Amino acid sequence: METLGALLAEVGGPLLRELIVSSSRVVVVVVVVVVVVVVVVVVVVVVVVLVVVLVVVVVVVLVLVLVVVVVVVAAVIVVVVVVVVVVVVVVVVVVVVVVVSTIQIRYKVQTP
Repeated sequence: METLGALLAEVGGPLLRELIVSSSRVVVVVVVVVVVVVVVVVVVVVVVVLVVVLVVVVVVVLVLVLVVVVVVVAAVIVVVVVVVVVVVVVVVVVVVVVVVSTIQIRYKVQTP
């Protein structure tokens, strides 16, 4: 019995040590794999969030540019309409003044 115990102690000690070392290596590998997976997931999430934020910013900028373009075009249309109306009014006034002046001159010339 003592010989069997001594034999087990002699053989089991190095086997137990090797088993502990092997299991610690497995634990280290598992921890490294878990850390790498977590880092990759975090990086992917950060990149996706940044891309979404960039897309939102680009869309907002494009909408603002579109609003500015619409406002500028509307302002140009209003200015053109106002200028056309002013020109038409001036032409009508000039024509009326010329016609009235011509009628007055003819009336004065015809009356003694």
